Amino acid sequence: MTTFVKDVTDIPSLKPPQETFVDEPRSIEEISFDDLIFDISNKLKNISNLHVWHLIYLMNKVCLMIIKLQEDKELFKKFRLIQLEKLAIKLEEEEIISDSIDSNDELEFKPLKLTKFNDASFENINEDEVDEIEEEGDENLETPYIPIETLTSTPIPDPHLANLDEYSKKLQNEIKLVNKQRITPSKNFKIFNLVKIPSLSILQFLIRIKTYSPNISTMVYLQSIYLLFKLTILTNSIRLNLNNIYRIIVGSLRSLTKLFDDIYQKQKIFTNVVGVPLKDLFKIEINFLYLVNFNLFFSGLNNEIFDNFLQCQIPELCEFMKCEFGEFYENEIRNDSK
Repeated sequence: MTTFVKDVTDIPSLKPPQETFVDEPRSIEEISFDDLIFDISNKLKNISNLHVWHLIYLMNKVCLMIIKLQEDKELFKKFRLIQLEKLAIKLEEEEIISDSIDSNDELEFKPLKLTKFNDASFENINEDEVDEIEEEGDENLETPYIPIETLTSTPIPDPHLANLDEYSKKLQNEIKLVNKQRITPSKNFKIFNLVKIPSLSILQFLIRIKTYSPNISTMVYLQSIYLLFKLTILTNSIRLNLNNIYRIIVGSLRSLTKLFDDIYQKQKIFTNVVGVPLKDLFKIEINFLYLVNFNLFFSGLNNEIFDNFLQCQIPELCEFMKCEFGEFYENEIRNDSK
């Protein structure tokens, strides 16, 4: 008699999926959305083996999903509460989405300029510095005897869970700070707004940055995606739209490049890449730092945060968008025409 297995998890000896040797993508066209989400949710892709094209592709999709989600206040609130609950964060009061960054009372900026560049090389002067730590101790010092029963009966705390718990506490403090700042919203965030939406799509804009600033690292792109998720979904600091997303991307990439990447590129050159005046580029960077409260990363917690972000939060965002915005999800997100 023939039997059928409905679920592969019913087979106890089945090995978990493992990534075999594959060539790194050479362009966006070689990336499949479904395959990428499957890989990161099943730990086949992580912070150590994601290619820069993967992250550019993912950044575009995450931006599109967040912009669409924030258009519906009720569904946005629903998804946000789900994410905060999983981080053991409870809101003390009803929150209101701030419109301070959505304001269009700003002068119209010049559209993005498309400038052709010759091939240029950038110097990378990264240096690894290793601190030597010397330990001193008394060899004659006697240590007390600890019965084995005591050791086996004492639970060993999970450092991964402890780190996430510390992260949750810090995040809750940030949310409280954001709520207080909403009482007197800053007008400085208007620097991110464009009255006219650029002719370039978000993806084309990211590809342009990759083309003329090729040394921006995968860590910078990954951190930028996470910060966009954090600023919108977790802390509810900003509402993204097609008028402000371009300059917010510029602010995040430029600030994080100066923090993480030991590369040099003149401000004036980068202004031609992203199509903003030099004086506005400085303002964008400074105001992005204020937007994140000068907190670009959590020291010592990045691996745990990124693992949770890639393996849980991004797949959950995709699943939520699939259920609540089915047509948009199929046409704009899963559609590999990009």
